[in-house]
Amino acid sequence: MHWGQDGEQPNAELFVREVTAFLRAQRDGRPAVLWPQYDHPAVESPEFDGQLTSLAADLAACLGRPVQAHPAGPPGPPSDGPRTTVAEGLLMQGLGASGVTVTSPAGPGGTTPRRQRIRLRAGEMLYVPCGTTYTVDRQADSQYGVLTVAPDGPAD
Repeated sequence: MHWGQDGEQPNAELFVREVTAFLRAQRDGRPAVLWPQYDHPAVESPEFDGQLTSLAADLAACLGRPVQAHPAGPPGPPSDGPRTTVAEGLLMQGLGASGVTVTSPAGPGGTTPRRQRIRLRAGEMLYVPCGTTYTVDRQADSQYGVLTVAPDGPAD
């Protein structure tokens, strides 16, 4: 969602910078939602899958690590999952809305896994840390995709 003047166009460059800063800030191992200030051209686009792939390439260039796009495909079944992340993930809602149930893994000392329900609307993103299980329940006309971010390399 952009806050600029009426008629302002989506701004992929500013969106990518905003998402890059958001990803770099995620260090506590908990899910987080980003309500971006700028729209990406993928939001509500009939070419969502291609735009998501382009966004993955732009994020990889900014982050200096591989990012893969996993489009969910055309609007479809009401429930996808459960899935467990093997790397950091970003769910991007492209069209409509989805409900996401996120279960964080048990913490140190066997603490109970934390389960929460999050609603994503078009343009919003959900950060899902590595090892987190999620299930997406979406409306019939909604569409989302997943970006998988490779872990940071070893420190020099």
